Amino acid sequence: SYILRCNGDKVSDELLEEFDRDSRSNVEETLGGRLPEESWIQAVLGIDAGGLGLKEAKTIALPA
Repeated sequence: SYILRCNGDKVSDELLEEFDRDSRSNVEETLGGRLPEESWIQAVLGIDAGGLGLKEAKTIALPA
C-alpha cells in the first residue's frame, strides 16, 4: 500500500500483475486449492458486498 501511495502511477503493469498473481497464489495456498475465477472476483469485492475485501494492486495503483 505504501509503495502504491507514493509511486502508484510509476509502477509498471507487469510488476502489478505479478504482485496480483502472487497474492492470488497465496490465498489459494492458504485455502488449500485453486480458486475458480468467480470465487476470486468475489474475494476482491468489498466486505459490504459479500467479499473478503482483498484489493488487486493493478486496480488501485492509480487511485492510491
